[in-house]
Amino acid sequence: MSFITFIIMLFMVGCGFVSSLGDTWRDIETIAPNDMLLLLLIALIISFGRILFTTLLKHHDPRTIKISGYMISTLVSGGALYLMKRKSFTASRYLGFTLLAIGGYLFIV
Repeated sequence: MSFITFIIMLFMVGCGFVSSLGDTWRDIETIAPNDMLLLLLIALIISFGRILFTTLLKHHDPRTIKISGYMISTLVSGGALYLMKRKSFTASRYLGFTLLAIGGYLFIV
């Protein structure tokens, strides 16, 4: 599905539905090299995750994997939220993450 989305977006940009091709290239050139490397790293991690997930799907029940994926994404989203706020971790936040992890474990088991 993501490949089809990529082709559609490429078509829309190439035909000028979104903006002109020159504007698009100028916007891409303004991205800092560090940001490009970060985007590439994220893409590689997601690709590796999909390959790993497909391999796990061959050996485990899909319901268990869906529940595990949900809990992992909840933990990652919670961690990203705390990091984006740039606030220090307090005891209540540690307790919240601990309860979230325990709840995820009980949800899976």
